[in-house]
Order: sequence, then structure tokens, then C-alpha cells
Amino acid sequence: ATPSIPFAQSHFRRLQQFYIKNSKNLKGNLKTKCVLSQEAREDIEWWVANLESRNGKLFFPVSPDLTIYSDSSLSGWGAVSNDIRCRGPWTETEQDLHINELELRAALLALKTSRLADTAVVSNIIGTVMRYATYSATRRTSYQISEWGNASPRHQQISHPSRLEAVREDFRQQGIPEQVVNILLAGNRSSTDSAYQSAWKNWSSWCLERDKDPMQNDLVAILEF
Repeated sequence: ATPSIPFAQSHFRRLQQFYIKNSKNLKGNLKTKCVLSQEAREDIEWWVANLESRNGKLFFPVSPDLTIYSDSSLSGWGAVSNDIRCRGPWTETEQDLHINELELRAALLALKTSRLADTAVVSNIIGTVMRYATYSATRRTSYQISEWGNASPRHQQISHPSRLEAVREDFRQQGIPEQVVNILLAGNRSSTDSAYQSAWKNWSSWCLERDKDPMQNDLVAILEF
């Protein structure tokens, strides 16, 4: 019933805790009668009142158009939607907040990324100032989608498409058939890709900061890097 009733998940935890505790004590015997705790009783009373107010609503609403998963720890947050991933660190001030508040902030930041492009995405997170850029081998368009607080450049962290994803996209832009692209990339070992990934992140980050294309650059830029 949780999809149909707002705030439902906030009103079964105590009942759930009561059940788990007594189930362990009684070794899973469901035939034994127990006296409900006051907290468990309050949860049930809330459900009785709200089930009636929601009578007639679809028990399983239609599937959402977009699903976003987010998570948080004391060091940072992350989110994923349709294979598009983004993440970022917390500031020193935010790290002192309660984990519940950090979870809510992570959810908010994840919601603010829901307009991400379908193509490979580069997320540029400077503290809590978030910008996103769609990337292709010949064109990049960046736009700021949200701003929340201020942070210095030293907190910058960039999440990139992998090196192989960038190479694959470059081949596609050249009109190479997908079957041929798969053959060309099949010889890459995971260990080799992992070895190059760190260097690729540094290079693509450096290029994006200067509005340059990581896949098409001149000798001067390479020497400067």
C-alpha cells in the first residue's frame, strides 16, 4: 500500500520493530498472541485512518516515467537514473550534519539531475553547485541546472564517461557500423582499461575545464597538459 498512501513508510517502522523483536523471542511462532506496544498501536491506528481516506485509489499506480536512485554517506552522495550516474563530496560543514539530513540532501540533488541528457553525460560538481554537459566527439553543450550554496574550486570533482565509452562514441560519429565498433573494442582487456582510466579522467577533466574536446585536440594543448 505504500505507493498509494503518502508518508506510509513513516508509519510502519515501529510496528515492524515490534514484530521483529517478538518474532525472535518466540522463535517465529506466529500462533502466539502478543500485546501490542503503544508505538505499534499508534502505527496501526494511523493506517486505519488513512486507508479509509484513500479508499478507491489504485493500489499499484502506473509505473513512473523516471526512476532515480540516490544514496548518501558521511563523505559524499551518489545517484543513478537510466545508467546515468553522478556523485559529489560533502563540504566540511555538511559532513557534520545528521545522516538523515544528508540522505534528504542527496535525494534533492538527485532530483535536480533528472533533466540529464540521454547521451554520455559529464557531471561537474563544485561543492553543491552542479552543472551538466552532454558530450559527443564533435560537440558539447553545457548548461547550469541548479545552484545550491557556494564552494571553492578545490572541492571540484568530475565524473566522466569511461575511456571506452568516449572511443565508442567517436567511432559512431565517424559512421562506423556498430558491429565493427564492437569488434574494434573487443580486444581491450579490463585490466588495461582500468590502467588507462585514471589518466583519461585527468585528461578529460583538463579539457572540459578549458572547453576543449578530449577526443580532438592540437599539439599545443597536449604539450600544455
